[in-house]
Amino acid sequence: MAKVNLCGVQPMDFTTNEGDQIKGIKLHVSFQDENVMGYACDTKFLTAQACKNLGITVDDLEPMIGQVVDIETNLKGRVTGITSV
Repeated sequence: MAKVNLCGVQPMDFTTNEGDQIKGIKLHVSFQDENVMGYACDTKFLTAQACKNLGITVDDLEPMIGQVVDIETNLKGRVTGITSV
C-alpha cells in the first residue's frame, strides 16, 4: 500500500482514434519521493470494470479529494483498492 495525497478525480469516457472505448476514472495523486524536492505527481487509471469490481464511483472518491489515502496495487501496478487514511 502507498500513502498518497488524492489531488483530483477525473471521469474518463471517450473513443480513441482507433475506435476503442476508454471508460473509467483517472486519479491524480501526489506523494513524497526521495529523488524529488517537494512532491512527485502521478496518475492512476481505474477502468470502468475495475471500478465496478471494487465498488468505487466518482461520488465515493470526491469527498477524499485533498486527503491522504492508501492506494493498493497489484504486481502490475493496477489499483486494487483505495481507502481514506
